[in-house]
Amino acid sequence: MDQERYKGRQVVINPRLDAVLGIDIMGTFMPGGGLPVEDGDKIVEPMVGLYDRFPVNRRYCVYEQHRQGNISFANSYVGLSQYYQLTFEEVLRWTESDNKIAEHARFTLNQLKFYLRVVGHQTLWPCHSVESTKEGLLHPSIAAIEMFRTVIKGQDPTRDSYSGVRDALGKSTGLAEDMRQDGIRRVVCGGLAFQYCFGWTLLHLADEGFEVYAVKECTRAVGGKSGQEVNDMYDYFAAMGVREINLCDIIA
Repeated sequence: MDQERYKGRQVVINPRLDAVLGIDIMGTFMPGGGLPVEDGDKIVEPMVGLYDRFPVNRRYCVYEQHRQGNISFANSYVGLSQYYQLTFEEVLRWTESDNKIAEHARFTLNQLKFYLRVVGHQTLWPCHSVESTKEGLLHPSIAAIEMFRTVIKGQDPTRDSYSGVRDALGKSTGLAEDMRQDGIRRVVCGGLAFQYCFGWTLLHLADEGFEVYAVKECTRAVGGKSGQEVNDMYDYFAAMGVREINLCDIIA
């Protein structure tokens, strides 16, 4: 897909109607974190500048905090490696007396089967964004910004939650509802990581009827900007009307 066609379109910001959203700009996705995104720290300064272009009552933020024993953590299972793709077909054969769920897991076998029946498969991630840890907090420069709304996702251990709008089973976080109530029509976004939490949040915002923009300087992808998952996300953006812009395209 030709990503160049998304660049260079100016956007005039209306402080009464438009909002800025930062997504998962937190310790766990920074270099040295539990699930680092290459150059993830490079988005912090431009993201602070992006927030400065919006009044406080149009600043939003979403980030995640997981509990140990989360259904998406590799260490919630016995004998399964990080990044393993756990499928419904595999766990369908598991029984209460013969399964690979770790003792500290915060979900039952029945909950796992139900979850995978709906989502199909689950990537088993390294432990990350754990509540009550430094990695589970916003980057200090983002945390220092006065926000109008902050939403925390991923706290239910029985489901994964990439999107800041709804979790993997479709339960709303309340973000879209809050934005509608606040009169928001367009959302300008930055955050991590492009093909996962950032991308799915933007897609779901578009699905909720918002006009959505991804700011190039304010996001990074796992593994860099190439790869099938990145290309797929651009295709999804095209299908849903999500546009990529540069900071210089924004006229406040």
